[in-house]
Amino acid sequence: MNEHNGHPSPAHTSFDEFWQYYLREHSSGLNRALHLTGTAAALVLAGTALVRRKPRLLLLAPLVGYAPAWFGHFVVERNRPASFHSPLWSLRADLRMLRLAVTGRLNDALPRDDAAPGQAASPEGAASAARPIPRDPLPDSTLALLMDPYRLVMRQCRKLGADLFETRLLLQRTICMTGPEASRLFHDTSRFMRKGAAPLRLQATLFGRGGVQMLDDAAHRHRKRMFLSMMTPESIQRLVDIAADVWRAQARRAAPEDVALYEQAQEILTRAVCTWAGVPLGEDEVQKRTRTLTALFDGAGALGPRHWASLLSRQEANAWIAGVVARIRDGSLGVPEGSPVHLVATYRDVDGNLLSPKIAAVEILNVLRPTVAVSVYLTFVAHALHHHPASRQRIAAGDDVYLDRFVQEVRRFYPFFPSIVARTRHAFEWQGYRFPAGARVMLDLYGTNHDPRAWSDPDRFDPDRFLREQVDAFNLVPQGGGDHHVTHRCPGEWIAIELMKATARLLTGELRYEVPPQDLEIDYTRLPALPRSHFVMRNVGLRAEATGRVATAEAGLSG
Repeated sequence: MNEHNGHPSPAHTSFDEFWQYYLREHSSGLNRALHLTGTAAALVLAGTALVRRKPRLLLLAPLVGYAPAWFGHFVVERNRPASFHSPLWSLRADLRMLRLAVTGRLNDALPRDDAAPGQAASPEGAASAARPIPRDPLPDSTLALLMDPYRLVMRQCRKLGADLFETRLLLQRTICMTGPEASRLFHDTSRFMRKGAAPLRLQATLFGRGGVQMLDDAAHRHRKRMFLSMMTPESIQRLVDIAADVWRAQARRAAPEDVALYEQAQEILTRAVCTWAGVPLGEDEVQKRTRTLTALFDGAGALGPRHWASLLSRQEANAWIAGVVARIRDGSLGVPEGSPVHLVATYRDVDGNLLSPKIAAVEILNVLRPTVAVSVYLTFVAHALHHHPASRQRIAAGDDVYLDRFVQEVRRFYPFFPSIVARTRHAFEWQGYRFPAGARVMLDLYGTNHDPRAWSDPDRFDPDRFLREQVDAFNLVPQGGGDHHVTHRCPGEWIAIELMKATARLLTGELRYEVPPQDLEIDYTRLPALPRSHFVMRNVGLRAEATGRVATAEAGLSG
């Protein structure tokens, strides 16, 4: 079920698995009738061409067969033809469906919820007696999801009284899930895989192609170890120290005019992560590289110009970092051994081969981009401090234990990633619902972080909830869940947490600033969601007791 035409989907390891998908994509009786008509007409035309020796008639057979079939898909069921995923298996399935219809056994082969009352499923259409997954009444939920990417799944599940429902996104059948138990299921790597799951528009912008997010099993674990090796406490603290020094240097040079924290944090984190990772960054490049790295995440889920800018930025970023990798490998660029860029440039995959420059660039960008994306969280840290003065006072007083809870509550309460997607490896049942093989499944992260079964009064900001509520790897999932070493949970969340803590200390201690009147309402229609004003600060500067550190910091950064 991937997007590579002419090859069986990696989600389907056999024709029988594909057959289950095929039946689901032909759930409408009218669509099946159109398919049967087209298949029969194509066979008659092909037979006539052979008998009468008129090869030109043979050329018309595909047109006669596909025309009604595609009308059934695009107009009746509003999905994509199965032939887009695997033409040969699709043709075989067309012939099987015709044979079953002629012999009167088609109804028996349909999944339970498509069969007539009282009819059982045959082995060819083996369907469980499981209850049907609730369905969204909309023919396609793409527009609704774009209008409310963070809250749609949660609201629809509550409306349907279930933890899951089936809908179509970009015409593809998708099972949407929310809640801690759904999260536990989704992160079961024996049932789900990531290959072929991410939408192509995100592969072309946010993730890049060939990166760790698209790997499974041994290849994923091997590649993931490379990233985890960068996340030692000492390494993370070095990045945090660099970022704090950049904050101080920027504050000292700040002009009296208004500054949007979101945009300011992007530049600060770009400077810091490139220094930490070992990626050369000249002063004349800072603005350009900041825009490039930001566009990879800020415009990936958008429509129109922001998304187009993200596409162009991915190409530009890949070329930039691939050039860095090439220079490291040919010896023309020296970088610290053990630095993130050196680790990736010299890393060997599970087969013992160096990564191609393009894939190496994608993986280095998988370090740079998520770190710059923490600018979203830093904006929310400032937002929370502004709206909760009691929290500000406790952090300013040096209560680091409370600071830990504050940062986790920011991650739980505020929107970051709306959802993640995977595909089922094989058919299985969960809580009485049957999941077919190769189904695309989307887990609602924001809704899980706001599930009242896991969190009391979930829409209230309360850092002290972490003193009394049970927290595990499946109910607190702002950046994915499960075991970092096994699942696709983002290892960069450790960096995010420490950068958020350092920023909270700076905003309540060393930095002085004013918050002018502005629109601080969270725009949930935006990806990523942000305060509408991007949190504007005025008269930013250093408190007197902090100015002594800045000269040393600036000297270190320039060196």
